[in-house]
Amino acid sequence: CACVRVCVSVPTAGRHLMLAPPPNTATVYIFVVPCKRLRVCQVFVVPRHQRQGVGAQLLDAIYAEAKKEGGAEVNVEDPCAAFSKLRDVVDARRAGTLRAHIDKSGGAMPSAAQLAQAQTELLLSKEQLQRLVELLRMRALEASGASAEAVTTFRVECKRRLLKVHNEDLQPLPTPERKRKLADMYEQLAGGYRECAQKLGKPAQADHYQLE
Repeated sequence: CACVRVCVSVPTAGRHLMLAPPPNTATVYIFVVPCKRLRVCQVFVVPRHQRQGVGAQLLDAIYAEAKKEGGAEVNVEDPCAAFSKLRDVVDARRAGTLRAHIDKSGGAMPSAAQLAQAQTELLLSKEQLQRLVELLRMRALEASGASAEAVTTFRVECKRRLLKVHNEDLQPLPTPERKRKLADMYEQLAGGYRECAQKLGKPAQADHYQLE
């Protein structure tokens, strides 16, 4: 593993970037309508280089390229669960100011202005920003010994977002089944966030407290 380099090839639907060290690659397209966006279409890390931080290096290089290009957003086309978690961790590490605010507040929701600033600085889509904020809030809430009321409020907010995202599949179901599936979705989401939080480490001087 080691350095990541960027090469630009002939344009197709957008500009096509190959990021390496070979044979590890990431394929990214640059689109300019309605604003300049970079879409990650493929990331491949050979088995012998996995779990060495190469995937994170590739994603960091993509963000660096987006900054250089004046991009407004980086998004990912149909990410698998493993890549979603990798991106969550990379974004959380990049979000120093937002992370510090959420840690200091014990998991409180940032203001609209803080969210807008983070979205612009981190080049995130609205959906990815929501995931990032949920991850950081859960990490802070579980570390701070949050009240039962704060825990319940956070869980309800997450479920509302999940219901909105998956409304087409969930709405036709009978109410008991819909609630059960929504609860399962939340537990899966929370489990993924906890995996990411372990890689980030606890907020300073925080005792562990797990949301239920």
